[in-house]
Amino acid sequence: MSILKDLYYGHIDIIGRNSMNSPEYRKCVENAAECEKEITQSSPEADALFLKYQEAQGRLNSMTEYEMFAAGFRMGAQLMLEMLRQ
Repeated sequence: MSILKDLYYGHIDIIGRNSMNSPEYRKCVENAAECEKEITQSSPEADALFLKYQEAQGRLNSMTEYEMFAAGFRMGAQLMLEMLRQ
């Protein structure tokens, strides 16, 4: 199968290839979880507001991740075109 078909059909795990398994990343996740726990336990109003914040931030993250993926893909295509011109 070609790399384009693998990419299209989801056979390439780009996310699994990054630093999400690093100790530094795990420490940040643990810190965020601790902060979330403190906020949600502080009051029902804070819990509801924090949930709205998480949903909005999640949508922003998804849009940013797509834009970064697309920018990287375009950069790769530009690099290939430049290589073919030489």
